[in-house]
Amino acid sequence: MNVLKDNRLFVDPAVIRMEASGNKWAAKADRELIEFVDFVLLCLQTPSMHTAGKRALSQFHEPRETRLGMAATGFDGAGASERIGDDIWSALLANPLCQVGVALLKRVEDIALFVGNVADDRISDLTSRIIIRTLVDYTQVQMRKHPKLKRNSIMHRLQVWDAASHSWGTAEFELPRVTRAGAPDSALILVPKRFVHIGLRMTRGGFWSHGPIAAVQRDETKSVGVVKGRERFQRPDKTELKQRPELGDILPTNIEQTLRIWERDQESLIEAYRQFVESKYEPVTVTQMASRIPRR
Repeated sequence: MNVLKDNRLFVDPAVIRMEASGNKWAAKADRELIEFVDFVLLCLQTPSMHTAGKRALSQFHEPRETRLGMAATGFDGAGASERIGDDIWSALLANPLCQVGVALLKRVEDIALFVGNVADDRISDLTSRIIIRTLVDYTQVQMRKHPKLKRNSIMHRLQVWDAASHSWGTAEFELPRVTRAGAPDSALILVPKRFVHIGLRMTRGGFWSHGPIAAVQRDETKSVGVVKGRERFQRPDKTELKQRPELGDILPTNIEQTLRIWERDQESLIEAYRQFVESKYEPVTVTQMASRIPRR
C-alpha cells in the first residue's frame, strides 16, 4: 500500500458480512455495522428519535488515516461531509422500505441501492468510521507483531461511535506514524485485506437488473402452450424492459418495485440480491489490489 496517497480500494460492508463467519475481525466489524444500522432504523421509525438518527449519520467524518478512497492528490479526500449525511438521512426517511413493519433496507451496503450520490467512496467512508475501533484494535495488534510499526508511533485522536450512548465522541489511540516531506506527521490505520475490494459488491445498477427488472420480467412471462410435451414460455428481454420510461430511472424503480413485490408476495428483492452476490463472491486478489495502488 502507498501510505502517502489514497489507494483506490474500498472498505465494503458486504465483503465484511461475507467474511464474518471465518474471520474474527470481520465478525467484530459486522456486529458494529448491524448495531449502528439497527439504531438508525429505530430512529427512522420513531418520530421522537429523528434528531438522534440524523445526528448519527451527519456527524461522521472521512477516516483519512486508512489511506483508502478516491482523493485526487494525497489522502485528504472530500469525505462524507455533513451535507452528505443529511442527504442520506433525508433519503432514508422518505423511503418506504425503511418504514414497513420489518425494514427491507437494513444494512449499510443497502444504502447505495436506494440513495443517489452514494456509492463506493461514501459507503467506504461510513463503514470505516462505524468500525473504527475494530480497525484500531487490528492496527495495534499488528504494531505488537511488527515492532517497526510501533517504534515511531504517534498519539492520535479519532472520532468514534459509542454504541452504549448511540452518539459520536472522540478517543485517543497510539498508531503508526507516517512522515512525509513538507507536511505534518500523520497517523496510519491498517485495514484487513478481507475488508476491502476494488468496488462495492452490491451496486445500484446490479440490483436494478437482478432485482426489479428481473421481477417485472417474471411477471410478464407468459405460457405459449405445450410443444413436444414441454410447456413453452415467452418472456420480455431485459434490455427492452430497461428502456421503458417507467423502469429506466434506476432509483425510483428500485424503490417502487421492491415495495411492490414485498407487499404482494412478502418477498425481499434485496435479500435475493444479497444471496446472489454472495454466490458470486471472490475475495480481492493481489493483482487487483496492485492495480489500485498509486505509484510513489
